[in-house]
Amino acid sequence: MSETAISEELAAIDTSVLDELTRLKQEVETLDDRLKAMEEKKESVAQAVYQRVKGDYESKRKQLDKDAAPLKDKARQEYAKLFALLSRSEADHEAATLDREEVEFRHTLGEFDQEEFDRRIAEIDQRVQAKADVREQAQGLRERFVAAFRSEEELNSKVAAGNKAEPATPLSNPTVDPASTQPPPAQTPSEEATVQLKTLKPEQLADPNATIPPPPSAPTPPPAPAIPAAGDPGATQAMRVLKGSNGGVTPPRADQTVIIRGARLVPQNPEAGKLTHTVGLKPVSIGSGEDCDVRVAGAASKHAEIRVSMAGYTVSDLGGGVRINGVVVEQHLMRHDDVLEIGPARFTFREG
Repeated sequence: MSETAISEELAAIDTSVLDELTRLKQEVETLDDRLKAMEEKKESVAQAVYQRVKGDYESKRKQLDKDAAPLKDKARQEYAKLFALLSRSEADHEAATLDREEVEFRHTLGEFDQEEFDRRIAEIDQRVQAKADVREQAQGLRERFVAAFRSEEELNSKVAAGNKAEPATPLSNPTVDPASTQPPPAQTPSEEATVQLKTLKPEQLADPNATIPPPPSAPTPPPAPAIPAAGDPGATQAMRVLKGSNGGVTPPRADQTVIIRGARLVPQNPEAGKLTHTVGLKPVSIGSGEDCDVRVAGAASKHAEIRVSMAGYTVSDLGGGVRINGVVVEQHLMRHDDVLEIGPARFTFREG
C-alpha cells in the first residue's frame, strides 16, 4: 500500500465523536474533583446536605458515563482501523530506514561509486520522508483518540465498564420446549462452512513435506485478538467456503482448521529487484502502479494478483500477461519452485 493510499484511509477515519467524548470526559473529571473535595469538607456541613450533594454529583456522573458509552464504542471501532494503519506506516518507515542503511553499508564495501551512492540515497531519503509524514499523520490521530478517553487501556478495551448488559431475570417456572433440546442437524458438505486459514512461519514447520494431521472432532477455536496486527504472517482469518468454489476440494467441516504454508516471491533477475516478498492471507497485487504490493517497472499498472484459497495460492493475469515456467497463463495454482514472469521481472515461488 502506497503512502498516498494509507494517507487517504487515515483521512477517512471518522473522528466526529471525539470532540463530544472529550467534553464528556472533562465534565466527569470536574465531578470527580468535586467529589474528592467533598470528603475534605464533609464535617463543615450537615450530613443530610452532604449526602444530597454527593448523590446529585454521583447521579450526574453516572449519566455522563451512560451518554459516553455508545460514543466510545464507535470510537473504538474507528481506532481499530487506525491501529492497523499506524502499524503499517511504522513498519514501512522502518523498512525504508533499513534500505538506507543497506545502501550506506554497500557503499562502504565499494559496491557503488559516489555518484551512484548519492543518487540512491536521495531516492531513499524521499521515500523515508514520505513514510515519516504518513506515520506522523497516524500518530497525531492516535493522540486525539487517546485524549478522548481516560487512558489508552480504556480505549483498547472491547466493552466499556458502564456498557455491560444487565443479567436476565430468571423465570420462576421456566417451560422447556422439547424441540429445543434436540441436537442440531448434521452439516452436509453442500452447506456453507466457516474455516480458519492460518499461515505458518517456516520455523514452525519441522518438516515442510509432513502431512498435517486432522484436528480433533470438537476443537475449541482460539479467541480472536481485539485488534489484529496488520501483515502478521501468523494471523488467522475466517474464510467463507461455498460448494464448488474451492476448485473441487471437498468442503471442510465447520470445526476444521486448514493450514496454509506461508510463501515467498524470490527475485531471480535485476528487473525483479532485490527484495523477497512475503505472500500470505491478503491478496498480493503486482504491477508498476504505486499502490501495488510488488512493484515491477515496465509491467502494467495492475498486472497480476496472487490470492489464497482452499486449494492454495493462485496467480491471475489482470491484463498484463503472465508466464509460469515459460507458459502463458490466465490463472494458475502456484506450486513450489514455479517460475513466475511479470513483464521483464522473473520470480521463483517458494512455499514454507
